[in-house]
Amino acid sequence: LVLLKTLGFVVEGIPKLQLITKTLNMVKGDLFGFFVLFMLALGAFAFTFWIYFGANIPDYYSIMQSNLTTLRGLFGDFDTVKLQMMDGNSFDVGFFLAYLFFAVFVLLSMFLAIMDEAHSIVVDDTADDGLDFGVFSFAYR
Repeated sequence: LVLLKTLGFVVEGIPKLQLITKTLNMVKGDLFGFFVLFMLALGAFAFTFWIYFGANIPDYYSIMQSNLTTLRGLFGDFDTVKLQMMDGNSFDVGFFLAYLFFAVFVLLSMFLAIMDEAHSIVVDDTADDGLDFGVFSFAYR
């Protein structure tokens, strides 16, 4: 709550920061659709990992634990040694790395494309207004 109030104050003080709020306001529908797609992909991979790894690796023993482990994998918290030791082949690790490739490169690229398109439209709309630094205009004279 304090963060939102601080952000509101900063946006009023520096109007150029309204680009952030205008961009997010413009893409809220697209971001909702992306979030649904992201959660479906994450759930599908987590369900597949639960079926494939659940009996042998404790991190995937239930659907909820598999979802959490799959989500943690996006942030780099994954154990490839457990995956390699499961059957002794590299297919298990390759399967997990295919998930990481899809999630990081494909879905992240989609997210960035959505944000970039909206940001360029907002910048073009506000380019005619000129630079306005609000309460900090005295520093830029």
